[in-house]
Amino acid sequence: EAGEATPERKSEAGAGPAADPLAAIVDRANLPEAAHSQASEICRQIHSHGLPFPVAVRTLISWAITASCKKGAMNASRAKKLAISAIKVCRELQNAGDGARKGKTTPIDKQIREFGVVSLFQRGERVTRSDSDKPYTIVSVSRSRGRLQIAPADNPSAVEQVEPHELCKDPTAGVWPAEFAD
Repeated sequence: EAGEATPERKSEAGAGPAADPLAAIVDRANLPEAAHSQASEICRQIHSHGLPFPVAVRTLISWAITASCKKGAMNASRAKKLAISAIKVCRELQNAGDGARKGKTTPIDKQIREFGVVSLFQRGERVTRSDSDKPYTIVSVSRSRGRLQIAPADNPSAVEQVEPHELCKDPTAGVWPAEFAD
């Protein structure tokens, strides 16, 4: 892919994820220059809020999901790379910290690699649309088609089909893989 990581960006990532885990996630995702710049700017904004690391990572991934529309610097393929990179960095940090992750789960990075960021959503999870704050419930997840069916929380019979980037996943109260746990 044109515009992949330059040698300067790769040397920045060589410092290890402990120094700046968010930067390590973005660098290891090996994004093209425009997407890398955009993700780095989001990381700076997240840092300015002083969020705890797990919430900061979930915020970055939430942004990537929402920003992964077809015509942006962060398309679905790049969002997928960023999510896989985040899982790997989090696992590395957890293994270095206390030697064991907080829970055993299915290999979510393999699911994301195969099906995309739709794998980060679960049936029954509460989400919002990217254009409103109205709560929705996920009715079903079609990993093979990369689509979700959602219904308004106050009207479960009004089901509609959406793509993952049309939704906002809550970084503090959403359902997340064990790698992103507190």
